[in-house]
Amino acid sequence: MGRYNIFSYQRSGERYGYVPVGEWAESLSLNSDLIRWPKEVAPTSQCSDPCERNEMKKMQAGEYCCWICTACEPHEYLADEFTCSPCAAGQWPTDDLTSCYDLPEDYIMWEDVWAIGPITIACVGFVCTGLVVWVFVRHNNTPLVKASGRELCYILLSGVFMSYAMTFLFLAKPSPAICALRRLGLGTSFAVCYSALLTKTNRIARIFNGVKDGAGAVRPRFISPSSQVIQLVMVSVWLLLEVPGTRRFTLPERRQTVILKCNVRDSSMLLSLGYDVLLVILCTV
Repeated sequence: MGRYNIFSYQRSGERYGYVPVGEWAESLSLNSDLIRWPKEVAPTSQCSDPCERNEMKKMQAGEYCCWICTACEPHEYLADEFTCSPCAAGQWPTDDLTSCYDLPEDYIMWEDVWAIGPITIACVGFVCTGLVVWVFVRHNNTPLVKASGRELCYILLSGVFMSYAMTFLFLAKPSPAICALRRLGLGTSFAVCYSALLTKTNRIARIFNGVKDGAGAVRPRFISPSSQVIQLVMVSVWLLLEVPGTRRFTLPERRQTVILKCNVRDSSMLLSLGYDVLLVILCTV
């Protein structure tokens, strides 16, 4: 059972000395008026300073009044004074770090530099394709146009026109309808071009082979018009298996940027072009 006298070391006149200001005898008895603090302000009695707005308290083992202030990551908010919690993908902490909010979606705008270039090329392509169509229509019944495979040329030009039109679909803001048209139009436009080109190439090859062999050339079955709907069937099945829609995409190293994209996988998009690759190979053979 302790008993203590409490002194304050202070200046009195020209001398310094200890002045009794209280005692402890099972309870504290303290005369605060006798205590003199430097600059008349009592010093702060604490083990650790309060943490900043973006810092959490990391308590020391066995301590209740002492802690280490640890800064939260830029993408984290303060769930409580002892915990920094990360915001979900596509979210960012509010200014007061009490919660998270959804980041605005980023996508290619029509006025962006990356959009102006493809749009310009597509417009030039429309003009060139339109001029060729105009020439064919004007000279539709001439021997030269007939010999070139008039109907197949129109189909080929329509596929070229569709390919240029796909530029605007890929620059438009992603939505379920836009994503469906992208998947339907990309492979189909190429298939229209390559199927017409394959038919023209095969027709010429059969003509020369027939002349060389002295026998009539037989058209293969896969050149028939009904065979050219394979791409549409493949894309339709793909749309049923993987319903078109959008998703918010965030890179781990750029969590503050959210990109609005179609929910299709890049691998699926490449697989959808497999039939077009087959047509190209057949044209080459």
